[in-house]
Amino acid sequence: MGDKSIYLSVVSLQPSVQHILAASIPRSGHHLLGRCLQTYFGNRLGRCFYYQERCCRKFPCENHQGREYIYIKNHDFDFIMPKNLPAKYVIQVRGIIPVIMSNYELFLKVSNAEDTWDRFVQTSKRWVPYYKRFLEKWVIESCMEDNSILVVYENLVSDFEKQMYEIVKFIEPKEEVDSNKIKLILDAEKISSKRNVEDFRHFNEEHFREYFRQAETDLSPYLRAANIPTHF
Repeated sequence: MGDKSIYLSVVSLQPSVQHILAASIPRSGHHLLGRCLQTYFGNRLGRCFYYQERCCRKFPCENHQGREYIYIKNHDFDFIMPKNLPAKYVIQVRGIIPVIMSNYELFLKVSNAEDTWDRFVQTSKRWVPYYKRFLEKWVIESCMEDNSILVVYENLVSDFEKQMYEIVKFIEPKEEVDSNKIKLILDAEKISSKRNVEDFRHFNEEHFREYFRQAETDLSPYLRAANIPTHF
């Protein structure tokens, strides 16, 4: 999964700008939301990709001086991302099946590995424990504190204007949300609805339904807590 064993070095608990810490399951729409927020806030918001070398990995961030907001991406693979920093937390999640499918497709793209059912199952088994622990930490254990907002990918793409309105209001609760700007962002991004699981090339494999029906059953308390839609 490209894990990282370090996180932000906390150098101060009183940042001069508002930090937005984005804890997201990979392929849950972080880049989509990041682009939309960048468009909405313009130069007022800086984006930080924690996994890139140019990230200072410090809190407060040292690379976006002069911004009002800093949006920091982290998948929290090691589950050591602090939950008690003076920041706002955007928690991004998605259904377990499309998460696995999308990450598998990305794996094939970057590795040039042969696409087989066995390789798909092997890759899938790596993601389920992480997915479960992520929901435990960021949804169930956190109980969605006042300084956090949960963004379910399926809701973001199916009801973008409503979801974007709520996210912007969460970031700027005292300001009026520009609904017209959100409509323009929707048109520019050409956001599509959730993908159809049945279109996945391995969907008709003999054990696909059995495997993922069981995965959704095992994860059902966590999926319900996050209001994540299931397929089976």
